[in-house]
Amino acid sequence: MRICDVLFAFPGILLAIAVVAVLGSGIANVIIAVAIFSIPAFARLVRGNTLVLKQQNLY
Repeated sequence: MRICDVLFAFPGILLAIAVVAVLGSGIANVIIAVAIFSIPAFARLVRGNTLVLKQQNLY
């Protein structure tokens, strides 16, 4: 989760633009850049839901 926290510390769209500038233009590079900086939001959502389910008494 520390990597996610680092990625949340910076504006994702600006970092995605920087990655595309380095990798070059192209639809594949844009998709990769946006995906890399979108993953932390999903990771935090999954982690939160997992912790909630872990605390529930399912018996």
